[in-house]
Order: sequence, then structure tokens, then C-alpha cells
Amino acid sequence: MHSFEHVTIYLDKFRGLVLLNNDYNINTKQYALGEEIGISNNNINKRLIGAISLVSGLSDPSLIKETIEFEFKRLGDYLLEK
Repeated sequence: MHSFEHVTIYLDKFRGLVLLNNDYNINTKQYALGEEIGISNNNINKRLIGAISLVSGLSDPSLIKETIEFEFKRLGDYLLEK
């Protein structure tokens, strides 16, 4: 199984679950998949776990915990690497 997560706190939690299930072949990658290769920003919501928006201006500024920069790659490119 291949898992792609660009938000560090979520990736760390998932990697902990992977360690608990080491009978399975689970590969975690810290980037997102998209149509193009690039870097973008994400607003992390203070109250809603997993409520993340790539759309500029969509998030209520008072609810933004932090803004993170992250990398995204194309799935086809990832598969070709394998």
C-alpha cells in the first residue's frame, strides 16, 4: 500500500499506525499527488481536524492555525520511479 500525506502531524500519526501493523507493506510519502509537479501552501484549520484548503481566500483567517508549504508530484512519475 502507498500512502501520500503532506501534513506532517497527520503523516506522523499514520506512520505510528504503520508501525503497529508491520505485517503489511505500507509505504508512506510526505507529499501530495496532483496533476503537476510543484509546491503550494495549505491552511491548517484550528478546530476541524483534516479541514485543509488549497483555495486561496476560502479559509476564515481567524480559524487558520498555520500555513504550511508542501510538495506535490504526479502519480505517474511516482509509479515510474518504482
